[in-house]
Amino acid sequence: GIMAVLTARDQRVRATSLVVSFNPIAPDLKQIVKSANNAPLRVGQVYGAARSLALAALAPLAEPLLILTTDSRQAEQIAAELGFFAPELNPALLPDYETLPYDMFSPHRELIARRLSVLWNLTQGTTGPVVLAAESLLIRLPPVDFVLANALLVNRGDRMDRQRLRSALAGQGYIHVDQVMEP
Repeated sequence: GIMAVLTARDQRVRATSLVVSFNPIAPDLKQIVKSANNAPLRVGQVYGAARSLALAALAPLAEPLLILTTDSRQAEQIAAELGFFAPELNPALLPDYETLPYDMFSPHRELIARRLSVLWNLTQGTTGPVVLAAESLLIRLPPVDFVLANALLVNRGDRMDRQRLRSALAGQGYIHVDQVMEP
């Protein structure tokens, strides 16, 4: 299940909690959150996609929101369901690297790019709830200053000086080759 839902308001963990049944037909979540009085909020009797529906309803009441799941599969599922129930929230999945710490190979470039995209969007305030698996917490994140200083944003239709683009990419570790062998 979902391990934790963390918000910026979480300043300390209290031993008390409020157990609430969630009725997706007529939720009065503002009242439920208000009655919790900053105590940890436990929502029970929520099965299947109703979990994501409840999270979608809670997300606007607790921004920013970090949803921590037990595994990557569940994180992917909840992020997809949040996108279905509330696309306006712009939920983001912070994917796991899918490698072990002692593996002799690097994570797939697409996973690295997706993680950096989420981190960039977090610095810009353009992402909603962030969903990640517990094992993703073990991966060190680059400092915000690093993300801001090393981002290269190129949009369709942008005009760039070729030499400036080549220099920027070389500075990020890309190598100029005549023929690309990998996607």
